[in-house]
Amino acid sequence: MYDFTSLSSYDFEILVRDLLQKEKGITLESFKSGRDKGIDLRYSRKKRSRMIIQCKHYAVSGFSPLYRNLEKTELAKVKELGPSKYLLATSVGLTPSNKDKILQLFHPYIKLPNDIYGKEDLNNLLGKFPKIETKNFKLWLSSTAVLSKLLNSAICNQTEFELEKIKNKIRIYVQNNSFLEAREMLDENYYCIIAGTPGIGKTTLAEMLIYDYASHNYEPIVVTSDISEAYQMFCPQKKQVFYYDDFLGQTSLCDKLGKNEDRRIINFIEKIQNSKTKRFILTTREYILNRARYTYEPFSRYRFQECVINLSNYTKFDKAKILYNHVYFSDLPEGCKFELCADQSYRKIINHKNYSPRIVEWMTLLFNEEGFGKGHYVETFLQNLDNPSKIWEIAFKHQISDSSRFLLIVLSTLPSPIHMEHLSAAFQSYCRIKSEHLSITFDPQDLKYPISELFGNFIITQRSPKGDEVKFHNPSIRDFLDNYIRNNPAEIINLSKGSIFFDQYTQIWKIICPNLPDEFLYCLLNNMLCRSSNGSYIFIWHRFRFILQVLDQGNVRIEFRKDILGRIHPLLLNYLSIKCDLFDGFASSIKLFEKHCLDCGVSGNEILLESKKYILNKLDNIHELYYLNFFEEFLDFHQSFPLIIDKRKFEEARDIFTEENEGDLDWHQNDCCDPEEIESYVYSVESVASGFDIDISSEIDSLNERIRSLEEENFEPEDEDDWDYDHQGESRANIKFEIDSLFQSLVDHS
Repeated sequence: MYDFTSLSSYDFEILVRDLLQKEKGITLESFKSGRDKGIDLRYSRKKRSRMIIQCKHYAVSGFSPLYRNLEKTELAKVKELGPSKYLLATSVGLTPSNKDKILQLFHPYIKLPNDIYGKEDLNNLLGKFPKIETKNFKLWLSSTAVLSKLLNSAICNQTEFELEKIKNKIRIYVQNNSFLEAREMLDENYYCIIAGTPGIGKTTLAEMLIYDYASHNYEPIVVTSDISEAYQMFCPQKKQVFYYDDFLGQTSLCDKLGKNEDRRIINFIEKIQNSKTKRFILTTREYILNRARYTYEPFSRYRFQECVINLSNYTKFDKAKILYNHVYFSDLPEGCKFELCADQSYRKIINHKNYSPRIVEWMTLLFNEEGFGKGHYVETFLQNLDNPSKIWEIAFKHQISDSSRFLLIVLSTLPSPIHMEHLSAAFQSYCRIKSEHLSITFDPQDLKYPISELFGNFIITQRSPKGDEVKFHNPSIRDFLDNYIRNNPAEIINLSKGSIFFDQYTQIWKIICPNLPDEFLYCLLNNMLCRSSNGSYIFIWHRFRFILQVLDQGNVRIEFRKDILGRIHPLLLNYLSIKCDLFDGFASSIKLFEKHCLDCGVSGNEILLESKKYILNKLDNIHELYYLNFFEEFLDFHQSFPLIIDKRKFEEARDIFTEENEGDLDWHQNDCCDPEEIESYVYSVESVASGFDIDISSEIDSLNERIRSLEEENFEPEDEDDWDYDHQGESRANIKFEIDSLFQSLVDHS
């Protein structure tokens, strides 16, 4: 017998639909909650003959609140709809007099007492159609029979498995592919290690598997301290499922695994595999398992059966149901639920790059109402997703080795993904700096250990044509590390001293700007300029521009700026004198250099004169350049320094542009078929023509018309929210409809 309290209103409606379709041999239409003024399900064979089914999930409230709702709200809706037949399904247990009262209320729309389905009627249908019962995972798992087995078993001797906690977990659980994958591993290999990132749902999955096996007459055994407990409880004659949560520890391997524990765990796994009546479920964080493989020799040789959980296991609809279930069964104020549904704000959470079941739990079941102001629930929710530091902080500080921690810090200063050889070089340089301050010994050239320890949780690796690449497993990890570096001045100095790539300096600057410590600036200058002097001129120019930006946006003292300008001056003169390639931002960088010179009382005339020679030389050799880029820089330079280039040279430049552009304009109008390329050309040529006071408005209008024509030819509708296609093969529109219906029911049933 089911009481249906583990089901949400949405779950209950789906159950009723499945049961009545099977009972009556028909297909029922489902509707977005509230869409048709009281219609949950509908069947119509003829235009004037239609049957409407209303689902009322009042299992907790009871009959009196149900009847009040029917009398005050639903009756008027039914009269307006005027169906030929009206059916009511409710999770409330009904007596014959209860049914007679409802029958009288809805006369003549409800024809017979059999058209009213109460709790007992629905249970009867579940017994009649066992496949529907099996399909509804949450339903049968929360049955009285299964819960009684759990209550009387060893599993409930542990505080984590109190009956009420079991009920709560079941009702918010959303079954996904991980459950089926782990179940298959257990049935084939008799054991399974569930691994994944913090907060992804490892423990919940393990518990659902235990409840599943318990419902099939397996005795649940919980291991809490060491594997010896499992050996003591092992009974050859019984069907048993063993559960060892965080079997490698949460913070330290050496704290968890006692003498010979590694060997004894593997021996127990082999013992389980030799008994077809046993199952063994273990959970751990994947980086801890990877670390164990290097620390304990038996683990390094044993090929474990792993079920690794990550966000790819959750479809868009899975994420929506997880959020919905937590909100539905929470004690959140009604205002928070309305705010979540207003303007479909739940989509922002479901689509967030850092979506995490643990954060969903924090913000629904565990979050204190006083932690956010009225009307700011969604804002606070998104802020926690933007910076989910709680999930990563403990793991970063206490659960990984020093070398792995160093690797993550270095990785946060590099582009993503980064080639393994570049990561290795940056890692070695940083470790040399770090070893000067720490009395630790490790080989910075050996990346195998930290890569293996971090793989699957903090980082992932991938193949590319140029070799192996590394990147963060989740964007929230980089967010956490950025915040960690920002709040650790000593780490900023170590990174500044140890950085060897230009990208590292730019990334560090992005993290800490505008609060730049003097030590960072000195390291930046000494490292970058020394290395730049031996590099190509493109690298010198990029470093020159970057240093000027740092000076402009950071709080840099005058004395230090003078020192930097003095160091840059000869490098820049050398760059200009050899007439090397023109790079974007030339004019703005020269202008910025002059600004700093004026601010510091330093002369920049020599640079200005050399810049004039440089840009006029490019004008004389225009055929060697992409002319639009050059003329954009030329006009920017002329606007910044109007007295440097005389009128005669300006007019000459204007004529050259007109000549160079003539054929290009014709090609974009008649031959180019890429609307984006034409649009880019329009943006540049329009700007340059305006700078030379040349009217090409008619040509621009013609090009814009061609862009519109090409876009219409190539148009393919896109979905703005990037919804999945993979939910049971449904289209994006259907998934969005289902999700919107789901959350609308929060409002309709509140």
